[in-house]
Amino acid sequence: MEKILFLVITFSAINIFGQKNIIKANPVSPFFKIYNIGYERETKEKQSISLSLYDYNFSNYDGFLINSEYRFYLSKKEGLRGFFIGPSVFYSKLESNGDLKKENIYAVNVNLGQQFSLNSNLTFDYTFATGYLYYNEPLLSVFISFSLGYAF
Repeated sequence: MEKILFLVITFSAINIFGQKNIIKANPVSPFFKIYNIGYERETKEKQSISLSLYDYNFSNYDGFLINSEYRFYLSKKEGLRGFFIGPSVFYSKLESNGDLKKENIYAVNVNLGQQFSLNSNLTFDYTFATGYLYYNEPLLSVFISFSLGYAF
């Protein structure tokens, strides 16, 4: 994770305007033994698709999560910047170390957020997501996340 952040900070030389790709990570989550990396790609003007991978190793749980999201940018700003809305889905598999119990978790969400340019390459975004989490039965879910990214 430290190597990813080093690369993001080191390669800050290309202008974000018109860039089509962003590699992202949450810089705080490793303190909670959650590691992630994400990739966002512009598909059309003011639209993008992203894929994020998470690895969990906290408390008595180990597992992973795969998240896919489609974003519609609502602002007049150029590139992958400004306010966005869009659907997301994820799949997670958690294993309890204590009783070797495995859990499959699915979710369907609606995301709202904003992405900023911190400089010519660095980005910051935050997302609020709400929807249904399917874990034994449907549950209402709310997620908040943020990430730093490198645009190229």
